[in-house]
Amino acid sequence: DNKPYIAVLANGNVALSDPEGYRVIEFTPAGEAVRVWGDFGSGAGEFGLPIGLAADAEGGLWVADAANGRVMYFEGP
Repeated sequence: DNKPYIAVLANGNVALSDPEGYRVIEFTPAGEAVRVWGDFGSGAGEFGLPIGLAADAEGGLWVADAANGRVMYFEGP
């Protein structure tokens, strides 16, 4: 399923998965893109199909990468 997923981060911003772009983008409430995670691949920080997202209270983000069969964690700012 290539639909985007969202998660609200601890800082109030929103993370949006872009499965077809192999990345996750962080947006401010005003809609400004402020950070991008990922690129195509199977290495550290790379995605094959980023789908499910979950934010934690510390500002981190968990990303389910369906194509690579893993979940990755990205620390908050």
